[in-house]
Amino acid sequence: YEHIDPSLVGNVRNIIVSDQAGKSNIMSRLNKYGIKIVDISFLPKGEDGVLYKVNNKYILKFAHIRSSNINIKLLKARLKFTRKLKEEHNLDFVVAPILTNSGEVMTLIKKHPVILFPMIESNLLEDKEITNQELKIIAKAVVKLHSLNDFSGLVSENAPGSDFAKELKNYLDNFNLVNKDKELSIIIEPWKDRLLKSIEHFQMLANNLRRDNLVVCHTDLSPGNLIFTPEGKLKIIDWDGVSLSLPEQDINLFSGEKYLTKFMTTYKQGLPKMKLDLNKFAYFKYRWDLEGVWQRVELLATRKISQEQRKHDLEELKDELDGHQYIKLGLKQIEAVL
Repeated sequence: YEHIDPSLVGNVRNIIVSDQAGKSNIMSRLNKYGIKIVDISFLPKGEDGVLYKVNNKYILKFAHIRSSNINIKLLKARLKFTRKLKEEHNLDFVVAPILTNSGEVMTLIKKHPVILFPMIESNLLEDKEITNQELKIIAKAVVKLHSLNDFSGLVSENAPGSDFAKELKNYLDNFNLVNKDKELSIIIEPWKDRLLKSIEHFQMLANNLRRDNLVVCHTDLSPGNLIFTPEGKLKIIDWDGVSLSLPEQDINLFSGEKYLTKFMTTYKQGLPKMKLDLNKFAYFKYRWDLEGVWQRVELLATRKISQEQRKHDLEELKDELDGHQYIKLGLKQIEAVL
């Protein structure tokens, strides 16, 4: 029960959705798709959403449950563009949302988006090493995406500076005053000065970033969003962030020592005239890393979460910080390949 809008007094609505709660909310939305529910089960996947497997045929995504401010209009536009990639541009690696009976790409529970997708049977690449053949297939898919010249209905990616950097800096500047969490303090304290220097460097890169040479980008080509079917076909999920952006944003996700040379060999064969810039790679490397740190810190410092979730996020934060020390090494490897 809410006697007023929670946002009017600085609060955020918390809708409980888990393996034990919230299923009636989800099931009610399936009626809008004309689906008779035989079986529905919770999937412990997703960083900013809750997933359900429905009838062993669909995935229902309760999206952006950790976000207090969701741009519904922007999300709808991106989901519609995702369907355009699949249907008009015939990109068969795109996993697009299923329409409701009324032709909508999503429905809502309160202000939170609920989206239905076809289920893809196989393992995510985050669960195993990427083979050379798989890497070649992925690079060819990225070439097709970056080659598109139909941008109608698509918006540009967020402004270079991004609010998360300011929020992380403010948190670190006031760390001793605002942080009362001993476990979090032990993890953050050794990294505080290095993170502040990285934020300063990131802001410098953002201020000097030239947003030319924009292409259609997925913007989150992490292994967790890449699936190979048993037949060896690539499927890419989670297009919530599809935008007009710099090609370095997508390529950055393959900039590790193991993958970059082989990925770039195929990519440059497909787009030999594409000019790539080391400073743009640096911008996205620092952004990806710092944004990941802030997402974990903000959740741990400001949200009420279960002990199981807290343990998971503390470990993830340690991994994020551990990877932070390798940014400069990664940029040297990129420079050598370029």
